[in-house]
Amino acid sequence: MPYVYQLGLQPHVNGTPVMRSMFVEFPDDPACRTLDRQYMFGPSMLVAPVFTYSGEVSYRFRCGCAIAA
Repeated sequence: MPYVYQLGLQPHVNGTPVMRSMFVEFPDDPACRTLDRQYMFGPSMLVAPVFTYSGEVSYRFRCGCAIAA
């Protein structure tokens, strides 16, 4: 809960949105420009919803590796 509370203060203090596209969070990584199905919830939490009936999804982490779940 402290993480979410701190995130709620950021838009008020410095205008940083709570939910950020991958490109906004990592502007120096060109691969993040095409990621439209995942986003960062603050600087530390990756959100990647599952849009398939099978429940399979692939994530791209900042390290450059992809994880299938």
